[in-house]
Amino acid sequence: MIRARAAKGHEEIGYVDELTTRIPTPDEARKLGLGSGTPVLVYVRTTYSNARPLRLTLTIFAGDRNRVVYEIGDLQAYVPDENGAPQ
Repeated sequence: MIRARAAKGHEEIGYVDELTTRIPTPDEARKLGLGSGTPVLVYVRTTYSNARPLRLTLTIFAGDRNRVVYEIGDLQAYVPDENGAPQ
């Protein structure tokens, strides 16, 4: 789909990520097997062309079982351990 849009002049050139936490809906808690009071991590990515937004991706994660790691810039000195954490 990304290639099809690009072929029509709608190339993705950037994106915005939004990360928030909140209390899950009853349906989310059931589907994710969450205990009472466990939050969810809401990840929204909006991709853009040079003229407009193209795509929005919404993902809901169990807040107690996930970690978000961003790698930005020159990371030559970064050596993660087997769990992805810096050493």
